[in-house]
Amino acid sequence: MIIVIGLAMDSFAVCIGKGMCRQSGTILTATITIGLVTLFFAFLGMFIGVRFGRRLRFNIEMLGGIILIAIGVKILLQHLLNGA
Repeated sequence: MIIVIGLAMDSFAVCIGKGMCRQSGTILTATITIGLVTLFFAFLGMFIGVRFGRRLRFNIEMLGGIILIAIGVKILLQHLLNGA
């Protein structure tokens, strides 16, 4: 599962990098920017996960699933009610 997520993130980063390269002009700027942002959010996620994992005693994966389902239901209802 981790490999699939990594491949998805990598392909997303390539697409963003191509767009940034067209706007800013250099591939080096795009590469450094994407690398630093990815590094920051990876460490932020690890830090938050460790801190909350120690404090919360229930299954945190269950909470993540509930949040994702709630977001999906919200988007579904928005599309159904707005007729989009």
